[in-house]
Amino acid sequence: MGKVTRRLIKKSLGRFLSIVLLTMLGSMTLIGLKSAGQDINRSANEYFERLSTMDLAVIGSQGLGAADEEEIREAPGVSEVEFGNFVDTGLANSSSAIRIYSAPRKLSKFEVVRGRMPSREDEIALTDRYRGKYKIGDIVEFSEKSDNLMQLKRHAYKITGFINSSEIIADNTLGPANAGSGALSGYAVVVKSAFKQNVPVIARIRFKDLKDVDRFGDSYTDKLKKHSKELEKLVSDNAPARKVELERKLRAEYEWRLTRSNTSGFYAGQTNIGKNHLNGKVAHPSKLSVPEPEYHVYTFRTMPGSDGVKMLRNMSFGIGKVGNVFPVVLYLVAALVTVANMTRFVYEERINAGVMKALGYTEHDVTKQFVTFGLCSGGIGSFLGVLLGTYGIPYILCSSLMANMTMPIPALKFNWTIVVIAVLLSLSCTVMPVLAIVHREFKANAAQLLLPKPPSSSSRILLERVKFIWKRMSFIQKVTARNIFRYKQRMLMTIFGVIGSVALLCAGLGISSSVNDIEGRQFGDLIKYDVVVTKSDEITNDEQIKFDKILKSSSVTRYEDVYIKQVSQQIKGVDDEQDITIMATSKKSFAPLIDIKTKALHKSITLPKNGVVITEKLAKLLGVSKGDTFNLNDGGKTYTVRVSEIAEMYAGHYMFVSDDYYSQIWGETPAANSYLVKVNEKSDIANVASKFMNLEGVKGVAHNLNIIEQVRGVSKSLLTVMFVLTIMSTLLAIVILYNLTNINMVERIREISTVKVLGFLNKEATMYLYRETIVLSIIGIGLGLISGKILHDFIIAYVAPSHVMFTPNIEIWGYIVPSGAVIGILFVLCVYVNRMIRKLNMLDALKSVD
Repeated sequence: MGKVTRRLIKKSLGRFLSIVLLTMLGSMTLIGLKSAGQDINRSANEYFERLSTMDLAVIGSQGLGAADEEEIREAPGVSEVEFGNFVDTGLANSSSAIRIYSAPRKLSKFEVVRGRMPSREDEIALTDRYRGKYKIGDIVEFSEKSDNLMQLKRHAYKITGFINSSEIIADNTLGPANAGSGALSGYAVVVKSAFKQNVPVIARIRFKDLKDVDRFGDSYTDKLKKHSKELEKLVSDNAPARKVELERKLRAEYEWRLTRSNTSGFYAGQTNIGKNHLNGKVAHPSKLSVPEPEYHVYTFRTMPGSDGVKMLRNMSFGIGKVGNVFPVVLYLVAALVTVANMTRFVYEERINAGVMKALGYTEHDVTKQFVTFGLCSGGIGSFLGVLLGTYGIPYILCSSLMANMTMPIPALKFNWTIVVIAVLLSLSCTVMPVLAIVHREFKANAAQLLLPKPPSSSSRILLERVKFIWKRMSFIQKVTARNIFRYKQRMLMTIFGVIGSVALLCAGLGISSSVNDIEGRQFGDLIKYDVVVTKSDEITNDEQIKFDKILKSSSVTRYEDVYIKQVSQQIKGVDDEQDITIMATSKKSFAPLIDIKTKALHKSITLPKNGVVITEKLAKLLGVSKGDTFNLNDGGKTYTVRVSEIAEMYAGHYMFVSDDYYSQIWGETPAANSYLVKVNEKSDIANVASKFMNLEGVKGVAHNLNIIEQVRGVSKSLLTVMFVLTIMSTLLAIVILYNLTNINMVERIREISTVKVLGFLNKEATMYLYRETIVLSIIGIGLGLISGKILHDFIIAYVAPSHVMFTPNIEIWGYIVPSGAVIGILFVLCVYVNRMIRKLNMLDALKSVD
């Protein structure tokens, strides 16, 4: 039987290789997509565990007092707590912002890439991204605004090493900063004693029940939410006592200094307390005060600077989601063609099976050779698919997606569960159909099997009943129509094969166009400003003059004053809290710096009098539409707002409201606290942002470069996946159409010989055979484009991160390329068929029995 099987493989080598390729594509895509996401997850978990990355953090705007520390230590489920400091400052003679941390001992440790950690107050370790700019032993200097002046003992440090952070893992988007241009350029570590005051601003916390739990899994997320809510509740009433404590210390310092000197004015402040309300003037101790302390609870995914963690999660999440959809479609199409191939194979060997039965072989013996054929083809295809899916695709995806991450590229490992599933699916496609077909066809006795299987009988088709069309059709057209419906299985195989290939190509290219379109649509058509500048609550006249001078400089094209507030909302069904930007104005709209439009009509929206305008992704997450209401949590209070319009927006969550409606709901008039600024040259954004940040009257600066980098990160991850899948889909289309063309050719070889004997030329004989394939492929292309659009819409809704919405439109090339690819493949195969017909030995073909 082994010789017989080898003969079968050698005889049907083209069929064997095509099945190998089909099973390889299916298993490779499934394993590759599922493994890549899991490799990233596993590697990230190992990295975070190795550096003991915190689970939650509490940051106090005015520092954390002794009572705060004690309360946090005793929070439910806490296993470890470490308190520390950090401050945002700027590199001297530069607009670059640096975050300087006190060196942690236990939690969220830094990975030393070169050199060592600092051990003295005049030493510092810099982020590894600065290794090309500085070297160990260099002196680096910082410049701080006066608000931060008292936080560090010195401004010049000797570099001892280069490090990576376990909290800030992105190398291209490090998040916003309170210094420099408003965007963080790097980070550094000094010893704890390098900070002037021993008042911590951050508490990093780990919990007992979160140890060794997958940080990207549902279990971790659910437990983290529970701990976050408990901690928020715990510190929610700490502000009054902390304010009293700070003011008492401030008065004591004031009185102590007053007894030591009778001079200048007096400026009282502490490291993390912030500027007091004296503005440098001597006042009675009873009038000394500090701003109301604020406490913020962050997860390791929402911490300032954690954009990289979000991007990492979005990458693995997006790959996994695509891996749940694409391989299913690919497997179905591959299985369909494999079944057609194996069915034809069994029919071709019908007489040989009859001979074997006549010689005394059992049905089991006859079946065995076909099962072996299926096992060999499926097994080799699965083996190649496992190797490429485990090491090839994940390597391409991970090395590309994590190129801008400080984490190491994940080690690629076997995912045995997915491997077993993929192998079983592949073997099922090649073996199960064989068993069913062989059992059906070969249960007859040897005498029946030795007779050729009668060809499909021609019957009248529905089109023949439409007389006014049928009588106008030519002979060739009538033959084509009859043959299409005569071979129904081949008709369905061709149509569905082309549909699957075109749908996958269309969806893949469509997602690429949807992702690529976000940046231009969001930051070109809808949002026209470049920088948002928030003023300090107590800006002086002198500071306002400096502020206005920059606004009216030649670097600024236009500016508008607005009220802006950021709130965080926990939305049911969404893992992390969502940041919502509320914008209010007394004008009818935010034009020309923000063009609020409806998605369907792209029509500009005027701010409603009795409701708000929210962006589309936020509306979807909240499950609301026009006319609905929803609850918004702000500062511990809940407000019910009405949705009047839903606006087009693709990155971030926004709520636009008129001053009047804001006053009606919040009970206070929103005084303009920010400016939307459009810069003259895009290349000058960072420089202008830095000028604003250096002003004493500025509370914060944010520019679109950070958001754009986040969007680009999401886009890159999906584009890389789609590139791989587009190649897979193209290969699938080639294999499918080749197989179906080959089957069609083999099945009708006597028919083709007959028409050639009757005088058909080679080209006419080719079209006689191939015209049906062309017609069926055109039908498949049309249905495939429709299916591709449906698949595209499903995927962009399925894989988009919670703060991003992809544009739903597929650019015209997303339809042209799949259609052109299939037409190109058909043309090449037409040339192949023509050459085969030229070489056809008509006499041998007519003598053969089929």
